[in-house]
Amino acid sequence: MKENPSISVTILLAYFILTIGGKEVKCITQEENTSAIPLNQKINRTILVHGRDVYDCIDVNLQPAFSHPLLKDHKIQMEPSSFPLSTSTKSPLTDAIPQAQLALIECPTGTIPILRKNRKVHMPVETIGKVISQDEHEVAGIEYFDVLYGTRAKINVYNPMVKNNSKYLSASWIQISKVQKVGVADGIGAGSWVYPSYSGDNFARFHVAWLDGLKTCPDHDCGAFVQVSSSVGLGGRLKPVSVYNGPQYLIDVIIFKDPKTKNWWVAYGPQNIHIGYWPREIFHFMKDQ
Repeated sequence: MKENPSISVTILLAYFILTIGGKEVKCITQEENTSAIPLNQKINRTILVHGRDVYDCIDVNLQPAFSHPLLKDHKIQMEPSSFPLSTSTKSPLTDAIPQAQLALIECPTGTIPILRKNRKVHMPVETIGKVISQDEHEVAGIEYFDVLYGTRAKINVYNPMVKNNSKYLSASWIQISKVQKVGVADGIGAGSWVYPSYSGDNFARFHVAWLDGLKTCPDHDCGAFVQVSSSVGLGGRLKPVSVYNGPQYLIDVIIFKDPKTKNWWVAYGPQNIHIGYWPREIFHFMKDQ
């Protein structure tokens, strides 16, 4: 079977301030259920983090992804079948920069943490591909086209001020996507967002996201991501963050395709902590041709 050759990876190493426009697509339609957890799912434990973030620990087999119609018969993969070999591009400069820490939640074994949302109504999120085709944006990064099986990036994380009560977003991000017409993306990504309209605050937070046409579904929204880590809190604050002319901190993110299952995994840090994966069933671009 041949791999789809029209796949690109974009590593956005600097901030880009984006204006959200166009068609609105809501990822969550239940206005009163702001935790992204179906109302019939049992919460094992509730944990308060950083004085305001609240995580619910739920059974790994009852997470939102398994409500997705395409994943009805999906069998969860608890770890990758193998970890990819890669060419070392170590730099003394980046190796000396310490890691920013993800939000770590002490959920019981067999459960995963899911962040409760801070808003009544979930704001629609447009794909980054669509957003950066608009007039108001700033982007700096590297784009690479090839037959891809994964990518790794060390990204400096800042906490820029973004307007509250607006549709502005600042992100440091890696993205793998199918090459389509401008403004329409189909892919996956992971990195740091500062997005007050989504998170309810101005903190840098770690997100993964599924990009499907004209919408972007962060973390567990839309049931597109299967989490296996019982300790990594998606959507949680990154701490500490870099300061201009001061201490610097980075995130080390890898996205790679499992050669056996064809699922796309996300891992973090030098220890390659396996956070979870996007199942191959939900993607157009990741299916074998």
